[in-house]
Amino acid sequence: MDNLRFREIKNALAMALCCLCAALGLSLLFLILFDVLKEGIESINLNLFTKDPAPPNRAGEGGLRSAFLGQGLLTLGAVVVG
Repeated sequence: MDNLRFREIKNALAMALCCLCAALGLSLLFLILFDVLKEGIESINLNLFTKDPAPPNRAGEGGLRSAFLGQGLLTLGAVVVG
């Protein structure tokens, strides 16, 4: 019985450590998400999704249309192959 109790204690410690690491990782992910939303929420508008990317010297004027179109085509191709 002594070996069983030792294994239960080791299991409880390992589970607590795993839960602590998962909580730390999730809290860091939420912190990053909060910071990204706080700093960039004003930049999300319809032009972001419908305009082409800006030339190199015009920061802030472009959109992500070609990126979304390319992702859609890749997904469509994967669906067809699948």
